Amino acid sequence: MLVFGNGFDSNMKPRIGTSSIRRKVQIKRILPGAEVVELHGNVDTRLHSLKNGNLNALVLAVSGMERMGYSERSRILEPNEMIPAIGQGALAVTARSDDSGIIEILKRINDKKAESEIIAERSFGRVFGIGCDMPIGSLARANGNEMNILGFIAKNDGSVFARAEVKGKASDPEGMGKALARAVMEKGGDEIIESK
Repeated sequence: MLVFGNGFDSNMKPRIGTSSIRRKVQIKRILPGAEVVELHGNVDTRLHSLKNGNLNALVLAVSGMERMGYSERSRILEPNEMIPAIGQGALAVTARSDDSGIIEILKRINDKKAESEIIAERSFGRVFGIGCDMPIGSLARANGNEMNILGFIAKNDGSVFARAEVKGKASDPEGMGKALARAVMEKGGDEIIESK
């Protein structure tokens, strides 16, 4: 979510706060003239920086803002503008491997569609090293037998940004993630990996 403070127009160089390198490189693509300020702390601390005029806007998670009942001027950034982190919003429950009763319960409540989407996203991330320090994001969406997956990787300074989208069968989420990785590599991702 892009939260506006003092507002800005296309003629100015806005100062936008975020705590995420993944968001930072994407903000610079959306607003090339923006100065992106690294901002940490809880939501109240970040909103204070906005209200006291240090920033023109913030990029924060929608879920946190909704929980707080925030309703001031803002705009939700769509996934085609701001690709989320791999596995964003997914919930996982673990159980002891020998607890067959709990495992059976978990199998019954498992969301197969969400599981397939997360497998695809994680498959994409594994090609580049999910725990790596480079900006990376992915979003898979399954619809019946079809799956669409969007993703990117970038250099930390955003000077190289490789983004791609692929469509295929939802029944092969692992393959979909790998296909996306190949497409991203062809769009400049190989240059990013070689420079690491």
